[in-house]
Amino acid sequence: MSNSLPHRLSRLAAIGAILVVGLAFTWFVWPQQAQAKSNVAKLFAVYKVHFGGVDLGKFKAWVNFSGDQYSIKSKTNLELGFIIKGLFFKLDGAASSSGTLSSEHTRPTVYSLFFKTKKGSGRLKMDFNGNSVSQVTSQPPMRPNPRSVEVTKSDVTNVLDPLSALFVPASSQRGGLDAAVCRQQIAIFDGKHRFNLTLSHKKTVHVKKRGRRGYKGPALVCRVMYSPVSGHRPDNDGLEFMRRNRDIEAWFIPVPGTRVYVPYHISMPTPSGLATATSTVFDVGVSGRSNMALVR
Repeated sequence: MSNSLPHRLSRLAAIGAILVVGLAFTWFVWPQQAQAKSNVAKLFAVYKVHFGGVDLGKFKAWVNFSGDQYSIKSKTNLELGFIIKGLFFKLDGAASSSGTLSSEHTRPTVYSLFFKTKKGSGRLKMDFNGNSVSQVTSQPPMRPNPRSVEVTKSDVTNVLDPLSALFVPASSQRGGLDAAVCRQQIAIFDGKHRFNLTLSHKKTVHVKKRGRRGYKGPALVCRVMYSPVSGHRPDNDGLEFMRRNRDIEAWFIPVPGTRVYVPYHISMPTPSGLATATSTVFDVGVSGRSNMALVR
């Protein structure tokens, strides 16, 4: 067996797990009519992440919004071990973002990320000015790869950071389940890579109740297409696989009493197995109402 196989499996596992976690905090959909300046709410979500049927760990998010202001904090703990040569992958991370949102757009002001793996740790901070990224700082410093597609100024205009992408306005103008939630394109910049996520409606399914306070009802299943724009290496096999992948799915469920949709389940096939993130806890507290636990 090739010595490179464990490393290739580890890299694919990491790509799949990180993308699924990214999708989990990218696909919180906030339709235009849901936003009201007097609204105050808090969200707490937990997603269990699996790869190839193996439990990798959890992604947690704390979201606060009041009027046109929002703030988000998240925490990630993932572990994946391989019997082959004792290879072990571990990722711990924390991220935060804040900004403003309206019925027309989301405007991040600052985004920060901390991560730690077996090989080391790092920090990244991204500042925004208006609708564009104004500065990116990292420790250790990022060194440009001459083989990567250059990131231009236009690439970082009208973009969202990974956490702020939680608040993407949709074109829904009506209550109830609306397939328009699945018809949009999201432009994201993570400090190094610029990419698009294009959603399209695939089908509607019925979610069975899980637990006494779980969600029971319809869910929108969106197909998601990943398109790298810049900052990536064109010869990256993992990214090329994701670009061709037509089987990435995100399931959205409506929050009772609002026009807000939240991701219930996200899945992405990889050459080494299926990567998934499924909500196990989603508590919503809206001013004037008691907390609602959507999924447990």
